[in-house]
Amino acid sequence: MFIDYASPDTPTELNSDIAIIGAGPAGITLALELASSGKSIALLESGSTETDVETQSLNIGESTGVPYFPLNATRLRGLGGSTGHWSGWCGPLNEIDFVKRDWIPHSGWPIELKDLQQYYVSAQSYCKLGPYAYSPEQFIEEYNDFPEFALQNLKARLWHFSAPALHFGKEYKPVLELLPNVTVYTHANVTHLNLNETGQHIDSATLNTLSGKSGLIKAKQIIVAGGGIENPRLLLASNDVSRHGIGNDKDLVGRFFMEHTEAESAKIRGFNAAQMRQLKRVKTQAGDELGVAFCASAEKQKEFEFGNGAAFIAAPRLQRKSGWTAFIAFRDALLTAKAPKNALENLNRLMVDFDTVAGVFALRLRGSGTNAQIVDNGSIDVIAMAEQIPIPESRVTLSDNKDQFGKPQAKLHWQLAELDKRTIRYTMQLIASEISRLDIGRVQLSEWLQDDSDNTWSPRLRGGHHHMGTTRMADDPGAGVVDKNCKVHGVNNLYIAGSSVFPTGGYVNPTLTIVALSVRLADHLKKAQ
Repeated sequence: MFIDYASPDTPTELNSDIAIIGAGPAGITLALELASSGKSIALLESGSTETDVETQSLNIGESTGVPYFPLNATRLRGLGGSTGHWSGWCGPLNEIDFVKRDWIPHSGWPIELKDLQQYYVSAQSYCKLGPYAYSPEQFIEEYNDFPEFALQNLKARLWHFSAPALHFGKEYKPVLELLPNVTVYTHANVTHLNLNETGQHIDSATLNTLSGKSGLIKAKQIIVAGGGIENPRLLLASNDVSRHGIGNDKDLVGRFFMEHTEAESAKIRGFNAAQMRQLKRVKTQAGDELGVAFCASAEKQKEFEFGNGAAFIAAPRLQRKSGWTAFIAFRDALLTAKAPKNALENLNRLMVDFDTVAGVFALRLRGSGTNAQIVDNGSIDVIAMAEQIPIPESRVTLSDNKDQFGKPQAKLHWQLAELDKRTIRYTMQLIASEISRLDIGRVQLSEWLQDDSDNTWSPRLRGGHHHMGTTRMADDPGAGVVDKNCKVHGVNNLYIAGSSVFPTGGYVNPTLTIVALSVRLADHLKKAQ
């Protein structure tokens, strides 16, 4: 059932066996999985079933270091969390992402890929995707003429697209409403975790609403599932008993913030349009949408000591002086009843490059849309999407500024390492080499990648709104905030869910792994009862 905590009829003090803080994909998955445990579950959401400006303003924070998105724009408060604006890209991490790599500082998970496989299958179902299959060879009809990359250099992995992108709140609200032992509390902002005197147990969590109501929730087990920025913020701000914050005796909470480094990194020309359309995105007969990631092989990563990088084909760009742009010039002139500029030049381009115009029209008639064209006379951007090397200097701390509850806002300092650019450069060189060898196009690396001695970044560098690593997982309390079961070291009833526990992030979008780890955590809690 759903209860508005801000309502005068709702008691200020709540009690539950398990309290889950945050109703994004991690929190919702946990609530659904734990429903079968027979325990009472409280799912606490800062917002409501829809986002609103006032609640969203609680995400305002500071940003320093590498330019980043505004903190109140890169995540959402409300049922479903940031699945309210995600683009639906899904995939499991690679095997190499879990292992200790001597050339990648602070790498290695305390679990292996095989420990997550069964949970990835469950996550695939939660995300409403097709079969758990991520190799082109598993989709013969869709990829029957797939390029034969030299696997010691380059491998192809698939993304599954949740299309349209699944909003966890809208999808699972009807189910949550019917579960007798799950209560979703909206407008319930958890502002403090209250430790006992020894600092080894959470006695309660403080609740506040923007309307001025305050109270507590007491639970036997607390799970923090607020995201990679909000999770460390809450731990750090709960510093009345442990003065450095909960779980932060080793100064690790908030450190190792990671994103996926994304940037236009090359252009492909001289390609076969039909083949490139296939490599960009296809729809299976069952209606599942797939896309191809071109990945540096594990062997090459080890040989040349760089991180796990990949790239994908973006929406292509027509040549600036193509026949299609000439046609657009004439169309716009007719619509405005004005003479077209450079009429003779445009007429010449239209006649010489009429194939492009015909190709675009053919795609539009098939419903492909003009923003996703791949036509023979255009060029295609290749977008790198690589793991960020975990470094302690990239971190979330507390700002001197306060939110509406008088709590410190988050302060993000996003920092990159020289190895991050090396990862993109080597990945793109491998891709260019293989495409050239197979004679399926000509690849030109972007200027910012061409000089090995140049450590500057593209001005178009960005992240993927993927906030990882700030409460990282490790067996050793000196190396991480949570153990392999996502329990905070030194606190016997506090767990963390979400991508903040990732020790490394790979190149793959994190949602599928977030959901898989949530299913695994629920399984652990049910077995431990």
